Parts: sequence; structure tokens; C-alpha cells
Amino acid sequence: MNWPQNDYWLGPLVGVSEEERQRHERGARQLSLAFLYWMQTEAPRLDGGIGYRGLRLRRDVVGTHDGLAKHIYVRESRRIHGEFTVLEQHIGVEARAGIEGAEPFFDSVGIGSYRLDLHPTTGQRTYVDIGSWPFQIPLGALIPIRVENLLAAGKNLSVTHITNGCCRMHRSSGTSARRPARSPRTACASARRRGRSATRRAGWRTSSGC
Repeated sequence: MNWPQNDYWLGPLVGVSEEERQRHERGARQLSLAFLYWMQTEAPRLDGGIGYRGLRLRRDVVGTHDGLAKHIYVRESRRIHGEFTVLEQHIGVEARAGIEGAEPFFDSVGIGSYRLDLHPTTGQRTYVDIGSWPFQIPLGALIPIRVENLLAAGKNLSVTHITNGCCRMHRSSGTSARRPARSPRTACASARRRGRSATRRAGWRTSSGC
């Protein structure tokens, strides 16, 4: 269940000791079990009743001792420092006030349409839900600055904490990898030049790699 009520934000899993990481993993599992219990016994139903008694975990299907997933779902992962960084000013409705639609990217390798949706974090930031235009995924955001022959394949693309809220849904690296005519590094050099020019003309700040 990818709901804020099921988010564990009492501590991080990275940058901490193994003991602390395991403690937070146990806490996250207990939160999921508690949320399931609430859904079984207290969640309001459309017919006026409470609880969905038929909900249960399937240990025999997922192959774990408690019926929960084998791996933790990480909503926001570490991200690459790419040749181009997608900003809120490229896709956010409010940030692009007076401009119809998202910023077009000449090196687009995918499209997306999702709100800038951020759940509470371990830094105690509250829920954020901002409108965004249907957007393109630029190739430059998938290619890291310092690593050759590598494409970001998911949530690790070059975006900000804000734009990660919608761009995390992308799936573009497969399309990029099937383009034999131009190498990612050649395409990146062009993307960096043109992206930097367009961004500077608009007066927006980018990462130092753009």
C-alpha cells in the first residue's frame, strides 16, 4: 500500500549503523502490519460498515515468514548528478505560471504525467502535492556526468527532490539503450549545451553539471 499512512519516516536506512538500520526495518514492518490490522478491523466501508475482514497476508505466495514483501519499497532513492537536471520550473504548473505546458526537450526519450507528489520524510517535511504538466524525460537526465556507459533506469535519474515526485514514475532507459546511431556521451554533450542555453535564457538555476 503506497499511502502516506503506511510510510515509515522515523529514521533513515542509509548513513547509519547496521544496528540502527535493522531497527528501522523492524519498525517499518510493524507499521505495515499495524496498518493492515486497521484496514481489517476499523477502515470505513462504502456500505457503512467497518473493516475488511477478508484482507490477509499470503506467506505462501510471497515466500516470507510474515507475508510482507521480500524487499523494502524505497520511495525516493539516491540520484545521479546528470548532464541535465529536471527542475520544477520545467514541469510544475505553478512554477510555470503563464506558460502553457511543460518545457519541451529536444532529446526526449520518454513521457510522463503525474503530480509532484511528495510524502513525509525523515527530515520531518510534510506532505506536498503540486500540479504538473504532462512532461518529457530528457536523455541528459539519464546520463551521469562522471560515469561512462551507464543510464539511469528508474528513480535515480537527475532530478530535484521536488521533481522526483513525478519523474520517479519514468521508464526511459530501455528506449535510450536501443539508439545505436548516437552514443549516450555524444547525445549528452549536445543536450548539455542546448539545455544550459535554454535554462539560462529562462533565468533558472541548475546543478553545476548543466
